[in-house]
Amino acid sequence: MKIAMIMPYFGKFPIWFELYLYGCSKNVNFDFYFITDCDVPSKIYSNTIFIRTSFCEYCELISKKLSISFSPRSPYKLCDVRPFYAVIHSDIIANYDYWGYGDIDVLYGDLNIILRKSRKYDVFSAHADRLSGHFTVVRARSFYSAACYEINNWRSRLEDEYVYGMDEHDFTEIVYPLQKFIWKMYRHIGKYLGFKWYTFFAIPNT
Repeated sequence: MKIAMIMPYFGKFPIWFELYLYGCSKNVNFDFYFITDCDVPSKIYSNTIFIRTSFCEYCELISKKLSISFSPRSPYKLCDVRPFYAVIHSDIIANYDYWGYGDIDVLYGDLNIILRKSRKYDVFSAHADRLSGHFTVVRARSFYSAACYEINNWRSRLEDEYVYGMDEHDFTEIVYPLQKFIWKMYRHIGKYLGFKWYTFFAIPNT
């Protein structure tokens, strides 16, 4: 099982980035594609691939692939673009079983421990209650790779400067429509029975 992680990052890599790359290198089933204008670190690995481009050029690519006008001032707006990576980077993920996205302020252990138990799922995430911005993986040839188009008003919201959190909120509502119901059940019943919120969310998935 091969996974392509799409990791756009613009500005300057943090001081811990080389440690992050080391964690990436230990997960051989993953290839990490960094689309960036940052200086490439001196130590890279066979599964850490750097694609050099400017933020402006990357926004032009997004605009072309999605037929929108995407020109935000801040790279933080890219969080809203994450559900669309399978469309924007179809050339990269063509030879992979899964694609994903994440943040670089985490340290990875052996992710294959999770993946080996999750082959029957089309989507998995670091959070129980929602898709996680810092680690989410989607099966490449599944409904969810094109489910981004199901997001309400996605075109106008991507063209807007405001960051809506479409990766964690809107995408979650499509992938996990029971989320709102489970949260309501937890607030009105679960917490009074002594459940922790994360335990309550794990119940439907067992």
